Parts: sequence; structure tokens; C-alpha cells
Amino acid sequence: MTEPQTPRLFGDLALWGAAVLIVLGAHAGALAWAMRSPPVVASDGPPPAIMIELSALPEAVETEETELSEDLEDAQASQAAQEIKASELVEEQVETPEEAPEIEQTEVAQPSRERPKPRPEPRPEPRPEPQLRRPEKPAPAPQQQSTASQSAVTAQNQQAQQSTRNAAAQTARGSGRTMSPARWQARLMAHLERHKPRSNGERGTAYVTFSINAVGQISAIRLARSSGIASIDQAALSLIRRASPVPPPPPDIPSTLTVPIKFERR
Repeated sequence: MTEPQTPRLFGDLALWGAAVLIVLGAHAGALAWAMRSPPVVASDGPPPAIMIELSALPEAVETEETELSEDLEDAQASQAAQEIKASELVEEQVETPEEAPEIEQTEVAQPSRERPKPRPEPRPEPRPEPQLRRPEKPAPAPQQQSTASQSAVTAQNQQAQQSTRNAAAQTARGSGRTMSPARWQARLMAHLERHKPRSNGERGTAYVTFSINAVGQISAIRLARSSGIASIDQAALSLIRRASPVPPPPPDIPSTLTVPIKFERR
């Protein structure tokens, strides 16, 4: 019974072997076609599914021996495992496309176009300010020098005379306090007589009123009564002016006096 079934068994094995070769050839062709296809551009969505067409397996022939069915199941299991590995390999190749290296864009620094700064204009040199020269005072003329010296000498003489008069007045003041009014009037007339100018041939008497202080200084000179001759009146007034100060009066003498000034022919 085993001998007649031997050719049939070999026929089945040959059939199954041919089917396995056809399936493997189909898978190899699909894999080669996937390798030659253009690279799939990565997109934001999920990768597209790859359709693989498989040829239909021939129907299994029922055999009485269980060993043949077990071998067939093992062959199908190994074939399914190879198909799964092949599909996973294709999916990995599709899902992980080679990412092109990103080219870093480096900004080329453009040279700054700065305008050249204007050159500072040279400042004009300051002009020297003109110096103002004060006009020199002209040297005094010889006549002016002589006049100034004469006036200085005159002032010194006047100061000397004034000091002499003051000293005499102080001396007379001390003596005038103990002097009687009559005696003082005699000394006053004698003092005026010494300052009287010479007569020019005319004759007359003029009365002059003046005020006198405690030290003999005379002020407020005026003509009380005219002599009738203008020259004699002027000579009398000039006489009283030149005679100041006079001997200091005693306390009993009034401060205002009127004295006669008499001019006679000589």
C-alpha cells in the first residue's frame, strides 16, 4: 500500500515546492520594485499603505499521512514569517526616509555703509585785540610849574601867618580876660592903626560895623556911615578885613562893634 502512494507523494511535494517558489519570487519582485521606485517625500500625514498582491495558494490535497500536513503547516508558518519580515522592512524604509541635511543659512554680514564724517573746518585764528593806549599827560609847561611853586609858597606863608595869629590870639585871650574894656579899646585902635594904609591925599572918616568872637575873629563887615568919598570907604573896609584877628575882647565887650576909621592928609 505504501508503494503505490509514493509517486503521488512526490507529486504533491513538487506541487507545494513550486507554489513556495512562486510566492517567494513574487515577494522578491515586489521588493525589487519597491527598491527601484522613487523616494517617497515625507509629508505631515501617515505614510500610505503598500498593497502587495499574492498569488492564490493551491488547494491542499488531503492525504492520509499526518506528517505531510505538519510539514505543510511548518512551511506556511515560515512563509508567513518571511512575508511579515518583508512587509516590516518595506514599511521601515517608507516610514524612515533619509532626511536631507538642513543647510544652515548663515547671514552674510554686509559691510556697513557709513558716510564719511565731514572734516571739521579749521577755526579762524583769533585776532589780537587792539590794546588801548592811554594818552600820556603832557609835561607841564615851565610857566605852570613856576605858578604851582609860587602858589605852594604862598599857601605856606598864609599857614605860617595864620599860626602866628592864632598864637597871638591865644596869648591875648589870656590877657584879655583880665583887661578892662577901656584898655582893650585902646589896644584895638592901635592894632587897626598899624594895618591902616597910607593916605593918597584925601581926608575923611568912615564908620565900619563888624562882629567879633571870643578869640578876636572879625566877620559881617559892613559900612555903617560913609565918609562921602568912595575911596576912603573902600580903604576902611579893607582895613578891617586885613586886621582880623584882633586882640580878644574881655567878657564885657559886646559881640558887634562900630568903630571910626579916620584918614588924614600927610
